[in-house]
Amino acid sequence: MDVYQILLERSLKNIVKAKKLENHTFEITPFSTRGANYSSLLFIGKISASNREELKFFAKVATFSNTLRLQLPTRFYYTEQYTYSVLAKVFDKIENKRGIPIHNRLKIPELYGYIDTECEEVLVTSDLSALGFTTYNRFLSINWEYASKAIEELAKLHALGFAMQKDFPDDYKKTKESLQLRDIDGKTATNILEQMMRKAVSIIKEEYRDKLINFMAQLIPNAMQLFFGPSLRPTLVHGDFRMSNLMHKIHMNNQYEIVIIDYQTLHIGSVIKDLMYFIFTGSDSEFRVKYYQQLLAHYYEHLCLALSRLDLEAEQIFPRKDFDRELEQFVVLGLVFAVITLPVVTAEEENVPDLKDYNVESMIGIKTSHLCITRLNEVVEDFIKLNILK
Repeated sequence: MDVYQILLERSLKNIVKAKKLENHTFEITPFSTRGANYSSLLFIGKISASNREELKFFAKVATFSNTLRLQLPTRFYYTEQYTYSVLAKVFDKIENKRGIPIHNRLKIPELYGYIDTECEEVLVTSDLSALGFTTYNRFLSINWEYASKAIEELAKLHALGFAMQKDFPDDYKKTKESLQLRDIDGKTATNILEQMMRKAVSIIKEEYRDKLINFMAQLIPNAMQLFFGPSLRPTLVHGDFRMSNLMHKIHMNNQYEIVIIDYQTLHIGSVIKDLMYFIFTGSDSEFRVKYYQQLLAHYYEHLCLALSRLDLEAEQIFPRKDFDRELEQFVVLGLVFAVITLPVVTAEEENVPDLKDYNVESMIGIKTSHLCITRLNEVVEDFIKLNILK
């Protein structure tokens, strides 16, 4: 038994004690996302006991080294534990106060237990796969049915952030302080972005290269401000809103049910960041030609609906004119996210580095897939059409 499974069993024993389970047994199985997960070793399993139904669980055990943690602006494991142990309860208070029906509430897996000791973190939640949920194939472009439901769920998360500011300002202030992004070494961040940019330039069509080089040369000195700068209407944003961090189930009426997971990068920021990340790392050009504007309109419509259910007026909280201004300011992040993220999220399983040795440098060195080359060229073409790449 390796150290990661020992940590998991320690957490399971804490759960057994807290829930007063008698004559218990554990069943633990390593779980693979086939190259879609980069921060933790994953397990599924169940706890059987004589005095209650078996508890089917999903568990994450931290793998990031101290070195890698210091290179990142988000405290990955703390942030996720805070979301499940603190924010989920605040969301319940808000939704209960407003009498939100179950089908309109943000769906969050149930927290069973966790260990928060630094470099030994464990998170154990309910196992959505046991309920028929799965993740979207990361090598396929999102379709409208999936994307529209994902965006509706995202709107609920953003709306709850706005509601916290009004209904529970002390909780919001505490959350803002708790999830404060850390200052990272600007030189290191710039170096990483430059390396990712050079990699992108090497795989796009020759006629696009000068445009991308000129754009990135202007952007890189201000990249940290763009990533982490202020928003006109800040709220809780997921920060890594992509297919691998969503689970879905298709019902008999062909309707998708979506649950957002993996809250390791949750922070206060602009809703546009989540939208650009989702669209430009999860769709192909064909989807965006048909649905880019429609999806943005669908998001704003459902944000207004979610706010209305929480007794908030969209015109006061986030008027459309401010949404459009934020979109104009942050749309460039769609290109930046594609440059940084597509080589990682489209990597073939055999080219994904071992989690136990994972670091920023290994991310840069991932072998580029043919899908990445195609998708990145399509994104560049889109931003030329948007007159952002000139």
